[in-house]
Amino acid sequence: MPRILFRDVKVFDGTGNRPFPGEVLVDGERIAAVAGGGEQIEGDGATIVAGHGGFLIPGLVEAHAHLTWPSSVGRVFQGLQLPLEAPACCRL
Repeated sequence: MPRILFRDVKVFDGTGNRPFPGEVLVDGERIAAVAGGGEQIEGDGATIVAGHGGFLIPGLVEAHAHLTWPSSVGRVFQGLQLPLEAPACCRL
């Protein structure tokens, strides 16, 4: 897996702290190092990506979804009832 060094990014780390200017080294599928406060990470053999001050955030996962909610962009079901072709377990 490649090593990628993101430079000149605002790091949002998901801890509740404010985003900070810094660098992040990703080695394969893992974050190997994070630097802030003007520190720099040695990028030997890494592909350098210039962030141009953009945000870098950890991967996001949809943690709350209503996959059987009875409305969608394509059509709205009146009375919040799914159509009869929906499985019984999903109907209200």
